[in-house]
Amino acid sequence: MTTYSFDRPEHVTADFVGVPGSRTFLVQVEDDEQRLAVVLEKQQVAAIAEAVTEMLDRLDLVPAIHWDEASMKLREPLEERFRAGGLSIGLDAEARTMALTFEEILADDEDGAPDELVITIDAEQARRLAAHAAEIIGKGLPKVDPSTNGHGPAVR
Repeated sequence: MTTYSFDRPEHVTADFVGVPGSRTFLVQVEDDEQRLAVVLEKQQVAAIAEAVTEMLDRLDLVPAIHWDEASMKLREPLEERFRAGGLSIGLDAEARTMALTFEEILADDEDGAPDELVITIDAEQARRLAAHAAEIIGKGLPKVDPSTNGHGPAVR
């Protein structure tokens, strides 16, 4: 088992590569020594947005309303270490930090303990991450005309 730890990294984001219907979601983190990414399911990114937002509420904060979306893009090269299965998020209200822990999914035939990634972020990083994660989840969804309820052209 390898634990990758990042304490208040210079870059942390959730984003995707690919096109709607064939997207790969990732969390990427970088400090002055290393950059790595873990593959997530879309639902895990949605869970990050929701859980971080709930924890921000405990700090009397909300997700960012305006943030530099370009700075939240994935950086090349993408160095995927593993696919995440387990995800947990903890709050240290006194330090105003959150710890996001991603645990590797192991195949049935693999031996040993799973790798994990632990990212500790401050409140401002959390505000941007929550907002950006929520934003990317909505990208790629078809626009539905409310008058048709998504079922073809409206009849008038």
